[in-house]
Amino acid sequence: KAQTDWLGKNNTFLFIDNESTNEDMDQSLKYWKEVLDRQDRPSVVLKNASMVSVPHLFVNRYIKNEQLDLHFDDIRDFFRFDHERCCKLRASAEEIVLHMRLFLTEMPRRGRLLGFEELSPMKVANELFHNTNRGENITILSRFSDHNVKPYKDALDAVGFQTRVLSGQEGVEDFCYLMSATKEIVGTEQSSFFKFAAVLGNATKARLYFVESPDTKEKLLSRFRGSGFDYQWKHPLLKRKIVIEKYKSEVQDILDAIAINATV
Repeated sequence: KAQTDWLGKNNTFLFIDNESTNEDMDQSLKYWKEVLDRQDRPSVVLKNASMVSVPHLFVNRYIKNEQLDLHFDDIRDFFRFDHERCCKLRASAEEIVLHMRLFLTEMPRRGRLLGFEELSPMKVANELFHNTNRGENITILSRFSDHNVKPYKDALDAVGFQTRVLSGQEGVEDFCYLMSATKEIVGTEQSSFFKFAAVLGNATKARLYFVESPDTKEKLLSRFRGSGFDYQWKHPLLKRKIVIEKYKSEVQDILDAIAINATV
C-alpha cells in the first residue's frame, strides 16, 4: 500500500501490515515494481539528516509459511550475507547451536502479555533435547549476559550434554554463527532473528519451537491460524530442514492435570 505521507509526501514507500492478504501483497509489490521501473524516480530521500533509499519496503511481521515455501529460492538468492566481513567465529560440524532469545529478560512485565515465552531450563534439558544423544556438544547463543544463560547451561550439563556459552560477540556475529552451523540449530519460533538465520543458513535441521501456556494460547492461535503447526512444506529443502515443535510450560502442565482430574 502506498504511504504518501511518508518522508516528504513521497509516493514510493510501501507498508505491509499484519492483516495483509496475499492479494494485498501481490498488488503492493506490483506497484513497487512499477516505481522501480520509473526513469525519473529519486534514489534517496533526506529526512531529519537521515538518508533513506527509495523505493522503500517496510514489513512488520515475518513471512508466512506459505509465502516462504513459494519464494524460498528467491529469498535465499536475494539476501546475501557477507561472511568474510561479518563473521568472527564459525560453528564446528559437530555442535548443535541453541539460540536463547530471552524475551522475558528484555520485557519482564510486558513479555507474557504480548504472548512471548520460552521454555524453562529444565524443560529445555529434559524435553526440548529429550531425543538428542547425551554427550553431544551444545553451544548457547544469546544477546544477554552469561548469568542470564547460566541456568540453561547448568540444566543441560546436568543431563549429560557438553555445553558452552558463546559470548562477547555482536548481534551480526551471532547471526553468522547460527548461519554457519551445519548440524542443527534450535530456537524459539517467535524470534525473527533465529528464523531468518534458519532460512538463510546451512544447518541440516532447524528446530523452531513454541511454548503453549495460559499467556501464549491466544498468540499461538493467531500466529498459526490458516497454516497450522502441521503445515506441510513443499519445497524439498524446507521439507528436510525446518521442523516446528510445540511444548507446554510447567503452568500449562498443571492446568491440564487439574482439568483431567476434574473430569474423572
